[in-house]
Amino acid sequence: MVDVAGTAPGQAQPARSGVREALSRTEIDLRLFGMLAALAVILIGFHIMSGGTFLKPANMVTLAVQASGTAIMATGMVLIIVSRNIDLSVGSIVGVVAMVYSVFALYASGPDAVMGGVLVLGLAYIIWGFIAPRFSLPSVAPAAMPRMTPAAPTTPDHAPPIRPATA
Repeated sequence: MVDVAGTAPGQAQPARSGVREALSRTEIDLRLFGMLAALAVILIGFHIMSGGTFLKPANMVTLAVQASGTAIMATGMVLIIVSRNIDLSVGSIVGVVAMVYSVFALYASGPDAVMGGVLVLGLAYIIWGFIAPRFSLPSVAPAAMPRMTPAAPTTPDHAPPIRPATA
């Protein structure tokens, strides 16, 4: 892509360095390229530190399976944040559901434990969906309710003074 808008007729364009010209012609985003280079350095570093087992296909599959739950939750959070709503209750609800699922997994079979976790998750959000609009609570409330009491200091002006430690 050549920028001819800034040059007068018969005037040559200013010379660019060879690398810069090549990068501008390929339209490579240098920020993305930097992140990919950093990722490559991290992956190679872990591969060397693990004795050559980190980049093996079996380990990559294991990492993908272990990260899938977090990826699904992150996708949901992106959709909530993009819709201009922010819901910090997701972390606390996921923690409760994980605890309930682990208890169910001890005493029930796999599908029953999964259904128990899904039912607790659904029940928690049904209850929260009923309580939040009725009492005009913000969407951050399950995670932040203990901190939202009127007696709690909300600004640095009301914070207790910092006292020096006595020996």
